[in-house]
Amino acid sequence: MTPTTLDEVVVTASRTDNLLLSRAPYGLSSLDGVTLERAGVSDLDGVAARVSGLTVTNLGPGRDKLFIRGLADGPVAGQAQSLIGLYLDDVRLTYDAPDPALRLADIERVEVLRGPQGALYGAGSMGGVVQMVSRAPDLDGVYGRVTADGALTAGGAPGDAVELMINAPILRDRLAVRVVGYDETVGATSMIRPSD
Repeated sequence: MTPTTLDEVVVTASRTDNLLLSRAPYGLSSLDGVTLERAGVSDLDGVAARVSGLTVTNLGPGRDKLFIRGLADGPVAGQAQSLIGLYLDDVRLTYDAPDPALRLADIERVEVLRGPQGALYGAGSMGGVVQMVSRAPDLDGVYGRVTADGALTAGGAPGDAVELMINAPILRDRLAVRVVGYDETVGATSMIRPSD
């Protein structure tokens, strides 16, 4: 068999970090972390209230499913790959599991890409992608933050949350570390009602 010679193939593309949302070739929403903190948003349920096309079921922490434009995996599909990609800093968090209920602690921004994103994120993004981007370490100074929240639930247990963030340069103008941690207890309501 004789080899076949092809003509020259030229691929032209451009990549920019300064893409305006209004000029993006797909449905994209981006929420700034500072804005989310000021509004008291600490989970994806709060993000869904601010982004059109994103819905979070109300099954409870660690059991919620994400829907983008009405698409999500469900019990009919069985152990199939999720139709919504959930990412933290370009790392996929789930394959066929529900939202792991991560607290949005020290987040730079949350991006929601609606519609199929297979070209950018591969399989498992048929409905879209939710990308949480954490804040990068700061080379300029040592600082930290501690926040605490408390909640009371009528007829149920109290809840609380504590967040800790520490930023410290290690090598001047070259290397820094940023440590973020949290502990959260969600107060559940009692399913047993006292008799009258």
